[in-house]
Amino acid sequence: MAGPDVFISYARADTEVARRLSRTLAARDMVAWWDDRIELSAPWTDVLLNNLVSAASVLVLWSCNSVDREWVLREAEDARSRGKLLQLRLDSTPLPEPFASLQAASLPTWEENTHPRGIRQIVNEIATRAEKPLPFDEHQRVLQLRLSSKKVHQFIASKKHRDGYFPKLDGTLYADIWESLIGQSPIKLYDELRPGSRHHLDEDRYYELIEYLSDVAGEAAGTN
Repeated sequence: MAGPDVFISYARADTEVARRLSRTLAARDMVAWWDDRIELSAPWTDVLLNNLVSAASVLVLWSCNSVDREWVLREAEDARSRGKLLQLRLDSTPLPEPFASLQAASLPTWEENTHPRGIRQIVNEIATRAEKPLPFDEHQRVLQLRLSSKKVHQFIASKKHRDGYFPKLDGTLYADIWESLIGQSPIKLYDELRPGSRHHLDEDRYYELIEYLSDVAGEAAGTN
């Protein structure tokens, strides 16, 4: 019998995230295994190890609750050694080595009825490793967004571009661009920000900026 699409390793305090992620995956025809699925009469260690080894990938939920948990560290190292490790950071707690130097998605908040960037990244990667279709199409996601006047002005006021976090977008050169794009799909910013352009954002940073500046179409009317 085939193993689960993903094994979720986590600390008890992060149970709700594990549960919501499991439901998100189930709604997209993927199976997540986490230890709430062990029957009371089952040999706990054997069941856990069988699922850890047979899973297509292993997702570790890193947080202040899990970074020093022996079983989480053990499961993470096992997954890393077999090339199956995926990482999702729930807060800014520093990760122990060798995990700190490995790629990780981020989920600082997860509001009800939303699929934040970190969740979309992780779910797509789980699907890829399980050889299943990608549930989230980032291009289609961008088409659903509309640039928010409020968020653009907050961005400019926060001066994140001056910290090197995002490229400079508040100069005179961009005044007409912002004026024409407010309320429109941010996909039009791609010419300015795409890899190979003068700002040369990588794909992840491009989508991060788009999320930062936009509202979902239909929800933006009250904030634009």
